[in-house]
Amino acid sequence: MKEKKKKVGILITLLLFVAFSCKKDEPLGEPYLEFVSPSDEKVLVDSEGSFSNPIIITLKTNRDVLITSVDSVNGNTADWISVFPSKLNKGTVSLTISVLQTLIRRTATIKVTTQAANEEDAEQVTISILLRQSTINVSLPGTLRDYVGGNTYDAKKIDVCGKIDARDIYFMNKFMQGIREIDLRDVTIVAYTGSDGTVFETTVSYPANEMPQNSFCNGTFFPGKKGLSSIILPKNLISIGKSAFADCGLEKIDIPENVTSIGEYVFYDCEKLTSANLPDGLVSIGTGAFRECEELTSINLPDNLTIIQDETFMDCPKLISVHFPSNLKSIGDRAFLRCGLRGDLNLPLGLKSIGERGFGNCSGLKSVSFPVGLTSIGANAFFGCIGLTELHLPDGLTSIGYQSFCACDGLRTIVLPASLTSIDFFAFSSCWNLEEITCYSENPSIINSPYSIFSSEIKSTCILKVPAAVFELYKVAFAWKDFKNIQAL
Repeated sequence: MKEKKKKVGILITLLLFVAFSCKKDEPLGEPYLEFVSPSDEKVLVDSEGSFSNPIIITLKTNRDVLITSVDSVNGNTADWISVFPSKLNKGTVSLTISVLQTLIRRTATIKVTTQAANEEDAEQVTISILLRQSTINVSLPGTLRDYVGGNTYDAKKIDVCGKIDARDIYFMNKFMQGIREIDLRDVTIVAYTGSDGTVFETTVSYPANEMPQNSFCNGTFFPGKKGLSSIILPKNLISIGKSAFADCGLEKIDIPENVTSIGEYVFYDCEKLTSANLPDGLVSIGTGAFRECEELTSINLPDNLTIIQDETFMDCPKLISVHFPSNLKSIGDRAFLRCGLRGDLNLPLGLKSIGERGFGNCSGLKSVSFPVGLTSIGANAFFGCIGLTELHLPDGLTSIGYQSFCACDGLRTIVLPASLTSIDFFAFSSCWNLEEITCYSENPSIINSPYSIFSSEIKSTCILKVPAAVFELYKVAFAWKDFKNIQAL
């Protein structure tokens, strides 16, 4: 009996072993890998970035998994991420993702692949997780310093969203010494009144949705943040305050589409600025806004702009091309003084006035097309434009200012319109190579100065053509009578 029981026990053991072995070798089926939480591969992770607050992603699968790569958008290993997969448990695995603290938004792709269950299991499934790490989200304006913490001096980049005010801009300028790139695209700048803003120790009311005055400089003519090479401005910005980026190291700037005004000296002496994209809705650019931007090569001024203010592009020696607004009415004093403008200058129809030294010393200009309706040309407006060879001043022009075309020694011919009523002294002085002057005015007394408007050296050789009806008047009129060759038209 005992022997029989022993045989039965052995048989049961064998059966259990066989059953267990069969179960162990039972095929797992086709490998699969699916999202449980979150529900798809585009994982927007709203994280401040810390190892103490990891991100958990749950996947449904029938295999253990392997993290095959963690690649950032630039193709390098994203060493700011650590991914720890769990073992398969009841049909799921969990990924624990930890990220280092950051001051900038970052993106990475995490590839997850099923592991082979045995040597015969060759099939694998791979999924990709797009991980976007958010930036510093400031909920209370004026508290950016609390988020930055110990990265104040070391940080080269910062990416901010939420609500900030002039105090936060001051903090970035004054205390983040090494900052080179700033991204504020998702920021809302709120109004602030106080003495802790960008005009420090002075109580100022800063408007909402405006880059504060002196944002990254210490005043109009004081040192700016030379190390700041790039800034992305808030999408909902509507204006930029006075001297906001004066003397900064910006290399290019894109002004958001909602901006309607740029204040005085905003980009003054940004000597590395090569390009500036201006929005179509811009209606105002302040005095000296791009003055001394030595690397600026071209500018496209939007059609809603009606005035180019004083000194706007003064001393921009590489500015060779300007698209003028179709609605332009006036060009201010010294607006393009000592610029690199070249070739033909076509001024828009509707322009009424050109200010003092407006295009002074633009030696690269070859010709200027003046619109009908232009009424005044200011003193020294084209002083020293030695490349000009012909000058056809338009109908409607009434006054030519003091030394307007003085020292344009490339001029050969000049045409003066019948509408002209005033030519100030030395207007064409030192134009040594004049060969022909045509004046359609029937009033020789348009010269309202006791001084000559032409250099005496050219009066013996230059031909003066005047209306036949007043030919005799020109022959005895002040300044005109000195021409030796006066001809009737």
